[in-house]
Amino acid sequence: MQQPQVFEFTERIRTDDEMHATIGARIVKEVAKHKSRDEEIAEGVREARAYLESCMITIRKEWFDWQATADGSVRELRQFRMALTSESKQIAEACKDVRGFLMSDAHAEEMRRLQEFVALCERLRDLKNDGTLGYVVDAILKIECK
Repeated sequence: MQQPQVFEFTERIRTDDEMHATIGARIVKEVAKHKSRDEEIAEGVREARAYLESCMITIRKEWFDWQATADGSVRELRQFRMALTSESKQIAEACKDVRGFLMSDAHAEEMRRLQEFVALCERLRDLKNDGTLGYVVDAILKIECK
């Protein structure tokens, strides 16, 4: 027995041209629907790009100004840090010298000499207050002037 052909059991409702026209119309309709959607997306992308460019233009000047200011501030901060470090070392060395003096034997001798000097100043003040110092100065001037 011979196998029947597939087309023997089907009956054509439409001709090939009608099928092609129907399918073509559906494809055109779908393309048109997607085309309008694609155009909307493209327009949205153009608007987003324009917005980003306007933002970039707006912020560009401020960004460059900020960079210049930041660079200057960083330089000033570095100079301040270097100066602070240098001065801190000098102060620390001075404090070390003072501490060394206060802990040494020379400190006791210097304190004794300072007390003697203060006592001498107080004695001169007392001599000035009672007039003795004035008489001594007058006597020295008379001797020198002769």
